[in-house]
Formats: sequence, C-alpha cells, structure tokens
Amino acid sequence: MTPERLEEAKQFWATLHELTDPVEMLETTRNRAAGACFAVANDHHAAIIHLLENELYSSALALVRALFEAYVRGV
Repeated sequence: MTPERLEEAKQFWATLHELTDPVEMLETTRNRAAGACFAVANDHHAAIIHLLENELYSSALALVRALFEAYVRGV
C-alpha cells in the first residue's frame, strides 16, 4: 500500500467520523444493533490503517474479515 493510499484512508476515516459522530437516532433495538456494528467496523478500519502504517500486514488482513462481517451484520 502506498503512502498516498494510506493518507486517503485516514482522510476517509476522519471525514466519516466527523459526519457520523453527531448523528442522533431513535433508540430502537434495531438501530442500536446497527449502530454498534457500524462502530465496530469504523474502529476496525482505523486499526487496519494503523497496522498497515506499521507494516503489520498479516494482522491488518486478519481484521479485514471482521470489518466485513461487522458491515454485513449492520446492513
């Protein structure tokens, strides 16, 4: 992964966090479950970026599956 792509991923994460942090939703069981899955996916995304920056590729790849599963469950 190139440094430019890592920077794009960091910017994407920062923008996504900025846009979603102040969002308020109705407190239903479905919304709480989806929100929790989104938070997990967002945290995994940030962790993958950190791992790639530190050249820990196998650990980053291991989180990709968990990221995808959290996304699918949330959807």
